[in-house]
Amino acid sequence: MVAANGSGGLVTLFDGEWGPWVLTVGAGVASALFFRLRQRLRGPSTGASALPGNMAREGAVQLRAGDVGDEIEVLRDFSRAIAAGGVHVMHLPGAPSVVKPPQWVQSPANMGNNAGIAACKDAFTKALAAGRTGPIPEAAVRRLVAMLSVGPAVSLLLQIGCPPSLQSHRFVIVCGGQTVRVLTVGFLPNPQTGKPQHLLTIASPDLLPDTPAGAGTAGTRSAEGTELSYSVRLVASDSQIDKEVAREMPRWVDAYTDM
Repeated sequence: MVAANGSGGLVTLFDGEWGPWVLTVGAGVASALFFRLRQRLRGPSTGASALPGNMAREGAVQLRAGDVGDEIEVLRDFSRAIAAGGVHVMHLPGAPSVVKPPQWVQSPANMGNNAGIAACKDAFTKALAAGRTGPIPEAAVRRLVAMLSVGPAVSLLLQIGCPPSLQSHRFVIVCGGQTVRVLTVGFLPNPQTGKPQHLLTIASPDLLPDTPAGAGTAGTRSAEGTELSYSVRLVASDSQIDKEVAREMPRWVDAYTDM
């Protein structure tokens, strides 16, 4: 093929074997652009996608000394999560229900004081007992409360080389027949847009027994050595956390019923 140049002469663009080659490359580029456009219209796939830090699709870490914090800090985190409606109890095989403290606790002035903390703990223990035949031991309640703070999630993310950012997170206490564990569910944001990119689910071990896996003694610092497992999946940038929690429910029922 030839074309006129600026001085009125002719410049060869391609000839011989080059013509079919360029047409083939052009067709390939057009196909790739069409594929990317189709993928955008379809939304996120379940295929490979860049994960932050050293994160894998599934993994586990152990909590270290100081990851949970002191008792006062933990109780304040716990009461704020309860007051904000961010703690749910799921008595298998039923759906999660939000723990509802008295309305006065939702005032910022009350959710962190002694009366507010006591009211949140009372609402929490009643929600735990609602679907069980017997009460949960006080030591186990302390272990559960220690997991309802930001410390464990921050520790996990830092240990796998990720920014300590978890958006719109929810705590779901999954109560099986003889087990109780805490799931922390939230979005890992896209570093460029700040919008949801992945859904991270962090699972504690069974926290009922007084064993190393159940965080040992009654104090909050006994969480040291507790193994947290995690899984992550791709989500759409406009995802809503409560809808994603609902999508995860069947998997939790299968994984934790009668454990």
